[in-house]
Amino acid sequence: MCKVTQIAFVLALCCGFCFDVNKFRRPPWEGAISNTMNIRKPKVWAPVLESKTRADGSILIRRVDPLRAYPEAITACIAHWADVAPERTWMAERGADGDWLRVSYAELRNVVTRVGQMLLDADLSVERPLLILSRNSLEHAIMALAAQHVGIASAAISPAYSLVSTDHEKLRAVIGQITPGLVFTQSGSEYRTAIEAAVPASIPVVCVTDPFAGRAVRLWDNVVATRPTEAVAQAHAAVTPDTVAKFLFTSGTTGSPKPVIRTHRMRCANQQQVRDCFAFMADEPPVLVDWAPWNHTASGNKLFNMPLYNGGTYYIDHGRPSPDGMAETLRNLREIAPTWFFNVPAGVELLVHAMEDDAQLRENFFSRLNMLMYAGAGLAQHTWDRLVELSQEMRGAQVLMTTGLGATETGPFSLYCTQPQARPGNVGISAQGVEMKLMPADDKLELRLRGPNITPGYWRNPALTAAAFDEEGFYRLGDAVRYAEAGMPERGFFFDRRIAENFKLAPEPGWPSVRCGQSCWTSWGASCAMPSSPARTRQNRAHCWCRSGCGCARLRLTPRPRPRSRCWRIPECGPQWAEGQRPMLRLRPDRRHASPMSS
Repeated sequence: MCKVTQIAFVLALCCGFCFDVNKFRRPPWEGAISNTMNIRKPKVWAPVLESKTRADGSILIRRVDPLRAYPEAITACIAHWADVAPERTWMAERGADGDWLRVSYAELRNVVTRVGQMLLDADLSVERPLLILSRNSLEHAIMALAAQHVGIASAAISPAYSLVSTDHEKLRAVIGQITPGLVFTQSGSEYRTAIEAAVPASIPVVCVTDPFAGRAVRLWDNVVATRPTEAVAQAHAAVTPDTVAKFLFTSGTTGSPKPVIRTHRMRCANQQQVRDCFAFMADEPPVLVDWAPWNHTASGNKLFNMPLYNGGTYYIDHGRPSPDGMAETLRNLREIAPTWFFNVPAGVELLVHAMEDDAQLRENFFSRLNMLMYAGAGLAQHTWDRLVELSQEMRGAQVLMTTGLGATETGPFSLYCTQPQARPGNVGISAQGVEMKLMPADDKLELRLRGPNITPGYWRNPALTAAAFDEEGFYRLGDAVRYAEAGMPERGFFFDRRIAENFKLAPEPGWPSVRCGQSCWTSWGASCAMPSSPARTRQNRAHCWCRSGCGCARLRLTPRPRPRSRCWRIPECGPQWAEGQRPMLRLRPDRRHASPMSS
């Protein structure tokens, strides 16, 4: 058992309660769906749970099986895999000619020491971290890992704060909170306006392409030519589990973005929890094809580190889960067969639609797929059913389709479901080392978590940090859950709305603004995606997908003064609003499709 869990358990005993001796074991596969279905069963965890209901009505649920040992620094994995599999591709990205540019583990070890030396020479630290203004790229990834390797924190910032915002207010707020000492950007020309508007002139910039005049700018080619010294090894040896690896900002949909502290302990413990859950990765290094931005917790923490921790390969996908952006993703999936695949429901639906008429895509996608994860919203039942059919046609068995629940502050990996299900929505049980506390809140059960994957708090904000944890040190997610089967935690849980539900739906660049009322089932990081398309038959209506934690997969919106609208299951999207129109909307939940804000 890990030290954190041991201490928590001893404290619990001292507080006058103990867990029941009844241990809940994961039921057989047939417990979740009909045993007549043929399920592909990758090697996954075999958890053991203990549960206790206390006098105040709270319920404590914890894993009995202890979390295995993990490294002190996430970048220790670089040296390990550079020794074990030096020529294996760590990460790849398409170049301008369309071919894959690859970086092996041996090459990663070499370049990380060079870039790390440059960062040390720039006198960066946790008080003067690295600010990253860039899309996903090989250079972005190397820059972030090099900083972490030498004990320097980094922060990848949402591109929207630079490329969409006209006043750059949120970018200024971010810079004011973490006071960076260096800015990295993939394209100087793309980010020049934002840098000049929000970044103090005294802060130097590293560019991969398109440098600009007016401040100290260093090119990437010069950075990677830096000769490393013994200082790099000394700085890496000084990294401890409590060293801040990065800051990850919350979405800012309910106020200014807040910097969540991410320590090396959090990152390593969370990856060991992931390996326990996806046990097949220990035997078969994962291959990922991923588009999700690294400024978001799902990809920036969990997915980014999964291949690194397990000696796998990460293919950067510059596609997007939209009708126009999906073409690049489909191109990549025709070439690269993932072993583990993640997408939001909108992307999964577009993928399923494309596979109907593309045999090469179907065959390659399912050829070695062990697990498919959806997150961010509820997956439509018809999409779920068709995926089951396609996987059975191609593999002779249903591929395991899963989801979980977590947050920026929790790793994000905290709860996960590995039992085959007949329908989407079950977010599963807690990871190794994670303790759940279910607190009665009116007619709901509020979920609180404690474990080595939980953040120590918010950077330079002790008041906000104190408010985020209860008196026993459990992090308050603000989410409610309900038992999949009453009183049986081993069967998993369903997301049961937010405790506080007055959140905005933040529009994507160029799309109409929408604000939802408190009646909508939504969560932080909400985003209503409304790509342009020709007008439909009803000129006073608009259709969109909801990519929040909303209980609906899509919404039908009516732009009349203070209109009312319901969540609908509709087949296509296309907004009908005139440019600049910004109606106020109240959205009602479609209770048939409850959705987690998943990890």
